[in-house]
Order: sequence, then C-alpha cells, then structure tokens
Amino acid sequence: MFISGKKRHWMKVVFICLTLCIMGNSLADNLMEGGKYYLQGDYEKARFYLEKAAKEGQVKAYAGLGILYSDEKSGRQDVAKAAFWTKKAAEKNEVVSQYNLGLLYEKGRGVRQDDAEAAKWYQKAADQGNSSAQVNLGVLYQDGRGVVQDDRAAFALYTRAAMQGNAKAQLNLGSMYYEGVGVKQDYEEAVRWYTAAANQNFPKAQYNLALLCMRGEGGKKDIPKSIKFMRKAAEQGLAEAQYMMGRIYAEGFGVEQDQSEAVKWYEKAAAQGSKEAQEKLKDLE
Repeated sequence: MFISGKKRHWMKVVFICLTLCIMGNSLADNLMEGGKYYLQGDYEKARFYLEKAAKEGQVKAYAGLGILYSDEKSGRQDVAKAAFWTKKAAEKNEVVSQYNLGLLYEKGRGVRQDDAEAAKWYQKAADQGNSSAQVNLGVLYQDGRGVVQDDRAAFALYTRAAMQGNAKAQLNLGSMYYEGVGVKQDYEEAVRWYTAAANQNFPKAQYNLALLCMRGEGGKKDIPKSIKFMRKAAEQGLAEAQYMMGRIYAEGFGVEQDQSEAVKWYEKAAAQGSKEAQEKLKDLE
C-alpha cells in the first residue's frame, strides 16, 4: 500500500541494529531480527520480533509494524493496525512514517480521508528532507487540497525534491516551466528537467521530452532523439507514446514507413483505451 519505505526502510533498520549490537545495545536484537525476517519474507517471525521490539519502545519497530500490516504479501494486511503503528512512529518524528501517514490520510486507508491531515504529515516529512513527501505536498498545493492553492509553494517543493533526484518532482518541475505555472515560462528549463527524469526511465517525462524535441521547443528540432525517447516511453506501456509511435510509423516520420509497425503500436494503445488509436485502427480496416 505504501509507495515507499519497505525494503529501503528495513535495510536501514538492519544497519542501525548491527551498529547498536556492535556497541553492546541488546535492545536492538529484536528489532534486527524483525527486520531480517521481513527481508527474508518470513512475515510471521517478523511480526513476532517487531512486537517484542515495540514493547521495548523501539520507534523503528512501530514504523516496521506499520509497513508490515500495510503489506499485502504479509498475509496479515490490516489497514487499521497499519495506521495505528504508522501514526505511533510518526508522532515520534520517524520520517518515513510521517510520509506514509500522509499517504494513509490522503487515500483514506485505515483512517478517515483528510487532505488537511495528509498535508500536515507530508509537511513534517518534507521538513526532514523526504523527497516523496515534498512531491506529494506539492501536488496538494497545486490542487488546493487540504491547503490554500499555491503554485509557487508547489514549485518550491518540487525544486527541493528534484534537486535530490526525485524523478516525479523533475517531471512536475519540467511541466511547470513548460506551462509557466508558478514560475516564468522557460522551455529550456523544461527540457532540462524532463531530461533528468527521462534519464531515470520515467515514461511520462520521456514522452514530454520527445514532444519538445519533435517541435524544437527549448532547443533545435531533433527527430532521432524524439523518436528514441518516444519509443522508450511506449515500450514502458505509456498509451500516449504508443499512439504516437503508431503515427510515426504510419506517416514515415523520421523512420521508414511501416504500416504493420503502425498497427502494432495502435493496437497496444487501443488496448489501454486510447480513443485516438481506436479511431486509427477503424480507418485502417
């Protein structure tokens, strides 16, 4: 259920516990065992040791139980318990739990849906440098959900997250520069941030970058580069890119015209509900 915080959280927990054990801190034993068994996929043993660690007051164990109860693979998914333990850790300033609690409030999972509460917990995590929280809070500011609508605040949050390498933030920042929302319109900056996200294989960024290269916005027209990134996005299943690949082959735009390739890509896009692709296939019948 949580977008982030599972394996990365547990690797961090195990590292912390190993360090504490080397220093002779026996309280880390149960937490380390819980993290170890979670990574191995033995969720029953993980729960057993995490609950022991939680009784010892280990904040990372609270966070771990929140993650475990949110995990469908654990066989013990319980959104109410996930929310309980996540909130308990978040209130102790555990940053991943603050982000995850924001997600729970935004989605209404295990708690009453509340965008204002989501924004509150995203803000706490964002203040600690969590890039995912910065992105999600930025989206709330753009949409005016749970906070007063503020494009400049969204831009500032996306910038902080993008500088940390968050691909979604880089995509959103590129879009703000392209559209001139919250910042002066700047196609070159849009290309810069779309490129950063595209190079992390973020399909929507690859698609947007391909369009800019095709139009010559933010630089010279570059049809080979445009097709390269359009194909990358299409191969990752982005319907808009699949439709465009169909057009590229149908029209012989920068490639040798190939109707069978065009049909292949139209069919992929149509299967995902693309009305444009469905219309193209009807025209080819």
